[in-house]
Amino acid sequence: MPILIISAVALLVGIYFLFFRILFHGGDYQKKVLEIRSQEVNVEMVKSALAKARGLSIKESIADDYGMLFVFNDSAVRKFWMKDMKFPIDIIWISGGKVIGFEENIWPESGVSDWQLKSYYSPAPADKVLEMTAGSVRRLGIIPGTEIGGL
Repeated sequence: MPILIISAVALLVGIYFLFFRILFHGGDYQKKVLEIRSQEVNVEMVKSALAKARGLSIKESIADDYGMLFVFNDSAVRKFWMKDMKFPIDIIWISGGKVIGFEENIWPESGVSDWQLKSYYSPAPADKVLEMTAGSVRRLGIIPGTEIGGL
């Protein structure tokens, strides 16, 4: 009888952690390759709220051909900030597979409380947001209307 109880508890704990993993981490960082003006960009695509909240703040730095793609279920004006970021980035706002705007060379704001951090808004409703290392917009020749392949 004790072995049955221990097995049942172990099974319930396992199911709980599996559910937690799927809910908050499952598929959070799916790898994908995008094409921007004939250049490949390796991205980690994030969909969950937790992964979106962490964003690139979990990285110490990133390569020039790397980005984090935030995918949303709807199209809306998006708000991003530099909470806990360790390096400067470019934010690229995307709607329907095309760039609708961007913010370049955004630097982390160290020593600033969360409520004082600057917010960056998409210029129009966006369904995706791509964060890349600072200078990527200029290096890749991104302008409004640039198509993003592989979405």
